[in-house]
Amino acid sequence: GGGGSHFHYPKDPPGFGVIVDLVLTVPIPAENVYLAALAAVHKWALLGWKHVIPARSPRELVKANGVEVIYRTLALKDQTSQLEIRYLIYGMLHLIERMRKVGRYCVGTVSTVIERVPTGFIGMDNLPGPRVVGDPVNDTTVPATTSGKAPPGKPQSLSARQSIVDPTDENFVITYERLDDAMSCVDFLSTALYAMATAAQGRNDEFCEDLAGFNEQRTGMYQLHGIDETRPRLTYENVRRGMLLLPARLAKDQACGEVKYSFVYGGLVIGAGNDNCTNYTGGHKHFLESLTSEFLAVIVVIPDNEKLKREKEMVMPSPKGICVPLLGNISDVDPSNTWVSLQRLWEKYGEIFKITVLGQQIVFVGSVSLCEELCDEKRFRKYVGGPIVEIRNAVHASLFTAFADEPIWDVHHRILAPQLTPTAVADHFLQIRDCAAELTAKWRDLPGDASVSAIGELNRLDLETTTLCFYGRKLNNLTGAEHPMIKAMDGATGEAMKRPTRPKLVNWLLHRSKFQRDCKAMRQYAAECVEYRKAHPTDRKDMLHAMLNGKDPETGKSLNEQQVIDEIVTMPIGSSTAPCVIATAIYYLLKNPSCIAKAREEIDSVIGEDDFTHAHLDHLPYCAGIVRETLRLSAAAPGFNIEPLPETNSPVVIGGGKYQVPPKQTMIIVLHGMNRDPAVFEEPEAFEPERMVGDAFEKLPAGAKKWFGNGKRACVGRHYAWMWNMITLAMLLKHVDFEMADPGYRLKQDGWFNLHPVGFDVKVRARGM
Repeated sequence: GGGGSHFHYPKDPPGFGVIVDLVLTVPIPAENVYLAALAAVHKWALLGWKHVIPARSPRELVKANGVEVIYRTLALKDQTSQLEIRYLIYGMLHLIERMRKVGRYCVGTVSTVIERVPTGFIGMDNLPGPRVVGDPVNDTTVPATTSGKAPPGKPQSLSARQSIVDPTDENFVITYERLDDAMSCVDFLSTALYAMATAAQGRNDEFCEDLAGFNEQRTGMYQLHGIDETRPRLTYENVRRGMLLLPARLAKDQACGEVKYSFVYGGLVIGAGNDNCTNYTGGHKHFLESLTSEFLAVIVVIPDNEKLKREKEMVMPSPKGICVPLLGNISDVDPSNTWVSLQRLWEKYGEIFKITVLGQQIVFVGSVSLCEELCDEKRFRKYVGGPIVEIRNAVHASLFTAFADEPIWDVHHRILAPQLTPTAVADHFLQIRDCAAELTAKWRDLPGDASVSAIGELNRLDLETTTLCFYGRKLNNLTGAEHPMIKAMDGATGEAMKRPTRPKLVNWLLHRSKFQRDCKAMRQYAAECVEYRKAHPTDRKDMLHAMLNGKDPETGKSLNEQQVIDEIVTMPIGSSTAPCVIATAIYYLLKNPSCIAKAREEIDSVIGEDDFTHAHLDHLPYCAGIVRETLRLSAAAPGFNIEPLPETNSPVVIGGGKYQVPPKQTMIIVLHGMNRDPAVFEEPEAFEPERMVGDAFEKLPAGAKKWFGNGKRACVGRHYAWMWNMITLAMLLKHVDFEMADPGYRLKQDGWFNLHPVGFDVKVRARGM
């Protein structure tokens, strides 16, 4: 649309696939292949991006430059298997890309498939003539026809201005001049084809305000920017027409390369531009500084020389393993342990990489500097998608899951956030401390050789304290059977993580029932909290009181009954990262016994034999360092999602020009990688609480402290979680000794919306016993 778009092959919709066949081969000049494809896409675009080709339509033909493009529908069962024009365009790009990869431009066909249903056919052939039967991939008798090098020397009439008159509309004229840099016409035409594919998404009469992108080989770049809307508007019809006429002329003259040109209609310039290809990565500013009141439309073609070096750096790595049709890089990510898979990919590919799953490209970021840049709320915001959308089945539009444009988030936040300020959560200190004391008392009474699951016990403690502090209900969950809420949370969040990696039909057939049961069990826990409050009235002004009785100070709105249930369920899901931190801290402390000694020296000095109070917390800096260092190494809350602001219409350059992402790109901060950034942390795998204390901690960049997310949508319960971690750690170190049940255990992590140690059991006994 007019807001601009970035077509980057193969940006296929979910469920779309192709079958490419290049068996019967008649070599076709590569330039002719691209020019025929441009003509075909131009014709299809006139019908409309989502125009449906009628069922059982006759074979249609586009003929250009001695090449025939034939297309028709194959089958049409229902609405989901309709053949839209956009699928033909996707299929055309697949076909040409396959030819490019095997180095043979020849007769080829593509069958388009939607949800495994064949829907359309595209064939590319030349006019009748002798045929060569063979396999173009392996048959050396079929000559390659790619023109891979730029013509030597400078093209003729380098600086002479020339004109092209549209044969279908004499009012439309293109004037152009060639600049210094030459390149392969195939590379130039490839860039023009991707520009045409992008422009095909706009309506014919729609104003083309912003259009930007690269071809797959990143040898060419195109950009259009609207500057002065008082001029006659440059419509998508003009843009596409220009992309058809200008490349054809340059290919005919074998004068491909950088161009500056003007689109003129009725004697008035509607598009104009120029660039010398030396500093375009600065984005809009570079272009706008060079012009005052003109509308800018530029195709920049980049020769494969030193000028391309900077642009090549903008290509982010991606796994090169098996890419399953329709499913993408599904083999590179283990759905049963997604975050650990991403950790391994970060270790291999570094600060930024991308994968494709079910047709969606996802970019992952794992460095402090890039994290800082993506946390700029003037450019980016939290992205609500994937697993977060799936867990809306249980909590709907809650503080954790509301979309950015849902006003309900602001209402809920203004009602509930006052219950989670540092001052407000301080009122829960005694309840958290006393619950921790119950756990240590339980452990002290265990037989000497007994061992416990660190995460299992701490999960119980977390649910016990959260339910008591926020909802005023004592579960007595530290002994006896585990509360069903714990298992339901693990099941529902685990399924929410897996669902985006599977086809919807598989989710519906095989996994829907259990997911619904777990969501129902979580909501049953919440309903019981409400019923308990109704049966046991209290003067407590806690979180549940705010949910049931609070009103938004700006709108006067309050939470309805279902919204109360949503937020009750949300709080334990959010707080579940806290036990992961302490369980991991126990592991690192046992691996570094000198840290235990330092922490206990501090605790004994500050608290001694006195009752542990809230005032003591500010005087335990080393314990705070342990919590921070564990947050760093555990990545207990393993990441958060980012996207460019919705008004972003052109590709986003990050990393000082090293990388470029589309304007609607989903990006995920991988905290495992960011927290181990060697540019920030010396010996990043070492457990060193000292680096998280005093001046050493204060000097760390802001991007190295994003354990609770960022900005407006940071974890609303972060102050509560911090206090819970500090109290629990201090209580355990003050009263309990630990020993690994398996002395050879090495940390293994797993989890969904959190990461916790797997198979980590400890022997516990009273301290000093």
